Order: sequence, then structure tokens, then C-alpha cells
Amino acid sequence: NEYKSYLRMFMMLWLILVITMCGPTLAERYKCYHWNADEKARIAKGENEVNVCHNKGPGFRHTRGDESLAPGCGGCWCCQPNYEKYKCYHWSAYEKLRIAGGVNEVDLCYQKGPGFRHTRGDNSQAPGCGSCWCCQPDLERFKCYHWNDNEKARIASGENEVDICHAKGCGFRHTRGDDSKAPGCGTCWCCQPNNVRYQCYHWSNSEKARIAKGENEVRICHAKGPGFRHPRGDDSLAPGCGSCWCCQ
Repeated sequence: NEYKSYLRMFMMLWLILVITMCGPTLAERYKCYHWNADEKARIAKGENEVNVCHNKGPGFRHTRGDESLAPGCGGCWCCQPNYEKYKCYHWSAYEKLRIAGGVNEVDLCYQKGPGFRHTRGDNSQAPGCGSCWCCQPDLERFKCYHWNDNEKARIASGENEVDICHAKGCGFRHTRGDDSKAPGCGTCWCCQPNNVRYQCYHWSNSEKARIAKGENEVRICHAKGPGFRHPRGDDSLAPGCGSCWCCQ
């Protein structure tokens, strides 16, 4: 019992360390949205470009060029979610009845959630969705993690498998088979991020000065924006980032 108490304490300390190093959960990435001719004309006539941007659809952000508000968008002012792949959303029987009753299907599609797009069958607007009209992001970002023999033995001995799963690294989730908590993982109980890639973030001169004065660089890194991680050079915690300490 004393051994199990020490082991439990060790696992809790390890989880706290992992959470500290991982920072925020991976969030949406963004890319620049370029105004079309009609939008440029409306803005030139005095229409509020913040509203024009936000009205483009769920997930759009007007950042005034502050990339920390929409990672990946750079100095662009109007930013859109950068989903790489989409799939068709199929109307439910109830939604079909609403559309038949006169409800606008464009609005109905956008109301389904962030990232949904009504493309009228134009695959270029939602790659992977084909000729479908209402498209949803294909967010299968997780895959099943299979226990190794050592982990199986620890679980059989009574160690908490939730703690074992979460201690595997950043982004691991123990879902008890609920795919909605880790899309793409199915009925698996321990799920790991699926091919999430990172790159090194290089400190600006201002940030270097703050760190030299004693400011906590972990906090500086995490404060850069959603998805930033401070893995202390451990590539397994931010694949693709190598020995870099602050990763985006």
C-alpha cells in the first residue's frame, strides 16, 4: 500500500509537469482571407471591415495583424480557419423538413458549427467534400494508442489507466471509447494526436531581453497563442520541432 501511495504521488507530479510543458490544447490554425472586389468596394464606401470579416462565416477573426489572435495568419487582418480537409455533412430527416419548409440551407449549414462551409458543390472551397453542398471539417486528429506489455502489467496490477494514458505526452486523451472526445480514435480508450506537426518558434529580441531579466520563458511561449508548446527540447512532445524549446 505504501508503494502504491508513492507511485500515485509520482504519477500526479508527472502529470502536472506534462500539463505545464504542454500548454494549451491544439486549436484551429488560420490563414489569410483576401477580400474580393465586392468586399473591397463595400469597405471603401465606409462599411465596417471588422463586420465584413466576421460575417464571412464561423471561425473568421479580424486581428489587425496580430498573429497571436489567429496563429498562422501572419500580418493579415481578416483570418479564416485553415482546415486542410473536409467531408460531406448529410442533412438529418428533421433538417430536410426544415429546408423543405423554407429555412435557408446556407444559414442552416453555417449554424452547424465552426468551420462548416456551404459550397454549392464547389470542391475547391472545401477540399475533400466533392459535390456535396454542406461541408464540415474532417477533424480526425486522433488515433488509438495501444498499450505495451509493461503498461498492460501496470494496469493489471491496479495502476490507474487514465493516469498512464495522460502521462504518455501532450495531447493524449482517455475517452472511455467516446469518439466525440477524440475524433478519429473510435472506441479506443487511450487516444493520441494523429500526425500533429510543429516547428520551432524563435524568440524576438524583445522576448530574449525579458527572459534574460528573469521572466518565465515557459509562460512567454504559451502566451504566444493557441497550440504553442514548451517541451524543453523533447521532440516527442512536439513532433517536428526537434531540440527547440518553444514550438508552434
